[in-house]
Amino acid sequence: MFLGFAIDGALSNIKYSLLGVNTFRRITAVLNCEFKKQNLPITFKYETFKNYDVFDYSVGGIYDSNNDRCYIVLHFSTNKRFYLEEREWDKFKFHISQACQHELIHKYQNQFRENNFEYEPIDLRSLQQGSIDDEQNYLSCLDEIDAYAHDIAMEIKFHYPYFNPYFVLSSISKRRKLDSYNYYRNTFKHEDWSYIRKLLLKKTYKWLPYVTYSKD
Repeated sequence: MFLGFAIDGALSNIKYSLLGVNTFRRITAVLNCEFKKQNLPITFKYETFKNYDVFDYSVGGIYDSNNDRCYIVLHFSTNKRFYLEEREWDKFKFHISQACQHELIHKYQNQFRENNFEYEPIDLRSLQQGSIDDEQNYLSCLDEIDAYAHDIAMEIKFHYPYFNPYFVLSSISKRRKLDSYNYYRNTFKHEDWSYIRKLLLKKTYKWLPYVTYSKD
């Protein structure tokens, strides 16, 4: 939806530059070069973690409202090199595309508010008992509910391409591959998160006709 075709196209263009063994610096350099060429407002960086295995990776993102720029951060091990097999390409491409679109949603949201004002989280004190941690506050923000709903819609179409997506959504509690939904569920574990869940699924339902992801 949010430049999905352009992002997927840019990633497809550099597929064979990213397959095999590469340094982290080269991976981000190749990504930055192609995305700049395609005039996409996204910058790539990387971080390393000692607890990551040599084949492990993850993708995170940040929207910098002051500079109106999206940053995607690739997380690798401290091994200095990463090996990407062709059979893992579609998953790797999906994770980057999803993170890019997530942050572009925040960029779009920011265009409709003054002075970079951020939505406050829903007041969870009226919805649950006990203490409220930072992660629950973060996920209760309306901006995040919207962006994560888009993530879930993408995951439904990526992981269950031969199913009716609305059927998958209706049985979402049984789906183990939908990481974004499971992130919400685990964060609100042992809490009554029915109100947040209703908003999340309603937004996902609205996103389903529009999300895009093209495999190579």
